[in-house]
Amino acid sequence: MATCSWLTEAWQHGNWRLLKRVVQEKRDQWRRVLGQKCFDVPLTALSPCRLSECKRIVLVRWDAKFGDAFVSSFLFRELRKANPELSIVVITTAQLAPLFEHHWGADEVHICRKRAGYLELDRLARKIGEADLLVHLSKELKPKDLFFIRRLHPAHVASLDDEPRCVDIKLRQQCAGMHFADKLAHLLKLCGVENVDTAYWLPHDEQRREAVSAFLPARYRHIIAFNPYGAGHARRLDEESICKVIALIKAKGNQYGVCLLHAPGEREEVERIVERFRGQGVFFYPQSNSMLDVVAQIEVADGLISVDTATVHIASGLRKPLLALYNPDPENYADWGPNSPNALVLFSTAKRPFDINSLNWPQMDDGLSLFLSRVTQERVA
Repeated sequence: MATCSWLTEAWQHGNWRLLKRVVQEKRDQWRRVLGQKCFDVPLTALSPCRLSECKRIVLVRWDAKFGDAFVSSFLFRELRKANPELSIVVITTAQLAPLFEHHWGADEVHICRKRAGYLELDRLARKIGEADLLVHLSKELKPKDLFFIRRLHPAHVASLDDEPRCVDIKLRQQCAGMHFADKLAHLLKLCGVENVDTAYWLPHDEQRREAVSAFLPARYRHIIAFNPYGAGHARRLDEESICKVIALIKAKGNQYGVCLLHAPGEREEVERIVERFRGQGVFFYPQSNSMLDVVAQIEVADGLISVDTATVHIASGLRKPLLALYNPDPENYADWGPNSPNALVLFSTAKRPFDINSLNWPQMDDGLSLFLSRVTQERVA
């Protein structure tokens, strides 16, 4: 009935975006029902999963982003500690594959498209072969996920979706309200691993770090890295807001240099902003072309200001002073908030729709003062 009323309201008021959303939700519900009927088969394992007895674990990360990967990075270290003979298999995107292969030491890395077809998933399952544990921490397993699980036929499946019968390690209810890192730690404990260390295992490239250090101007006592660009429009500061934040920093004193972090798509805007603050200690690292360069810049900086994105988790892993800007989304924040005692968090005010630019600017000014005092204390210490 509720869905019908939404459809009627959307039709009467010409709200095609709402209408599209409702139709997509109903479509996904029917797909899930059909997928469970066709592919959701209970597992046959009779004993609980113990990592010390496992030979192969498969981690599904085909929908992961850099931030997710950094938060999950400790898992590789802890799996090796728990069972040095364990073979770790990762399914991920081409963009993230080098991290898992070269920095976190996965034994096998399989590249898979986020929207892979059934035939591709069938081939992937046959290529991977046997698995003692499949970890797929999606909040809702889609029909293609259920199909892949059935074709792979692992002994155990861990997921945040408690409903499917093929999931025997059900984490949603047990881990409600936990940070994503703590959910992973809880999974390890359920599999017999004690004393889990959740400190992030960040990639480090000393050559890149030295190059960044050589570039940064020495005349500023403190370098503040500033990342205003998040995923999607709701998490991106616009140019006016970026300049406003920079002006507030510069008003605190000339000892602060501001290094703007950016992806290639924001290069033109960043150059324009730097030109607006010419001679005032605002700059960007022109050789930055990978996430490893971003890590190096945050390593060298004295603190980070960032919207909700991967750089928040890099600074958290490095225990850098951090001022993080989030939209007022409790579920997202519970999962992906800055997992660090050195973090200050400010929330935007807009809820429908979210907009990170709707900051409380007097609060932002106060937050900057506290953040910069922590930067100063950290540098002295």
